[in-house]
Amino acid sequence: MSRDDNRNMYWQGAALSFKRRLQQLPCLVALASLLLVSLPAASAFATGGDPVSPFAVTDARTGLQYAKAMAVDSAGNIVVAGYMNSGTSNDYQVAKFNANGSGLAWPPVSYGSSSADIATAVVIDSSDNIIVSGTVWNSGSYDIHTIKYNGATGAVIWQHTYDAAAGDDTATAVAVDTSGDIYVAGYAFNGTKRDDFLIIKYPSGGAIPAWVELYDDTAYPNNDNRILAITAGTDGIAVTGYSSNGADFDILTRTYGFDKTLVRQ
Repeated sequence: MSRDDNRNMYWQGAALSFKRRLQQLPCLVALASLLLVSLPAASAFATGGDPVSPFAVTDARTGLQYAKAMAVDSAGNIVVAGYMNSGTSNDYQVAKFNANGSGLAWPPVSYGSSSADIATAVVIDSSDNIIVSGTVWNSGSYDIHTIKYNGATGAVIWQHTYDAAAGDDTATAVAVDTSGDIYVAGYAFNGTKRDDFLIIKYPSGGAIPAWVELYDDTAYPNNDNRILAITAGTDGIAVTGYSSNGADFDILTRTYGFDKTLVRQ
C-alpha cells in the first residue's frame, strides 16, 4: 500500500470518528441539561463536588438585590457584595452567609445616598474582617468608596471616599497583603482625555490612603488604561488590565513593591 493510500485511510477514519462524535453531541447536551435542571437553582458544593444542602443563598426580600463579588473567610463563611435598590436609588449591600447553610450571620448591611452606589469588589483579611469597595455618585461624578467591616458583627470599622477630582473614578478589584494593608484598584479619568490605571493603598487600621498611583501608559498617552484585577504577594502587588494603543487594546501588567516602587511591566 502506498504512503498516499495510508494517508487517505487515516483521514477517512478521522472524518468518520468526528462524524460519530457530532451525532452523539445532541445526546450529551441533553444529558448535561438534565443534570443542570435536576440541581437546585442556587447550590453550594463541597470539595468533592457533592451539593451542600440546605444552603440559604436566596434573598427573598422585595425589590432588586444584585451580587457583584464574593469572598470566603477562614471559617468557610461566604460574603457577597453588590447592591440593592432602596426604592429610589441603588445602595451598597453586603451579606454574610454561615458556612453551615443556616442562613445569614447578621442582617445585610448597606451604604448609599440618594443616587447610584454599587459595590464591585470584596476581600477578607487574615482577621476575617471584610473590605468592600465600589463606586458612588458624588455631586456630578462617580467616586470610589471603600469600607472595612468587622467580620463578626458587620459593624463599620472605617470608610473612605477617594475623588481624583478630574472626573469619574471606578473601583474594579481589591486585595489585602499579609500585614492587612488594603489595595483598591481600578481607573480614574485623567482630566485630559481618557482613564488612567489607579491603585489606592490603605493601611489596615486607618481610612487615610498611604499612597495613590495614577499611571498613563507612556507608550500611548491619553488613551484608556484600566485595571481589572489585582493580587498581593509576599513582596509586593501585581495589577493587570488593558491599555488602548489608539487602534485596539493590549494587556498591560505591572508589579509594584508595597511602597509603590515599580518593579516591572
